[in-house]
Amino acid sequence: MLCEKCGKNPATTHIHTVINGVSATKHLCQFCAANQNEKQTSLANMFSSMFSELLNTGAIAPTKTCDICGTSFSSIAKSGKAGCPSCYSVFFDELVPYIKRVHGSTVHMGKHPQTNAQPTTLVAVQNTKDKKIEELKQALKNHIEKEEYELAAKIRDEIRMLEQEEK
Repeated sequence: MLCEKCGKNPATTHIHTVINGVSATKHLCQFCAANQNEKQTSLANMFSSMFSELLNTGAIAPTKTCDICGTSFSSIAKSGKAGCPSCYSVFFDELVPYIKRVHGSTVHMGKHPQTNAQPTTLVAVQNTKDKKIEELKQALKNHIEKEEYELAAKIRDEIRMLEQEEK
């Protein structure tokens, strides 16, 4: 099979794309494929261009950094890449609008049959909230057993607040 672009060299690279549900396959030689890759923008470049509005307006807090890797949000905005998985938790509020803009949602359904599909949150922060709620429920149970009802009421209110944030 010859390259679809130049028609001279054998096609060694096959690029399959799906855009708006329409799939297409390009069969390119190594030279045309290299030129094709230069023209395409990476996800990092796309995030970087989206964050540039925050950089230009000064809306990014320069002092906020990830506790694990030390990356600041301004460096994520410049490079389009998070420093580590913890960055998604630290910069959750800043990243969610952009993730939603790129993916259309912050919920991942996956490739499961519709009968078994249960959405899971894209960012690991949901797991942190769930863990916090479970810890508070255990503390609530302990305070009730010790008949410390005032503390139990405060914990109950905190649990309700966290559960309402999820909705």
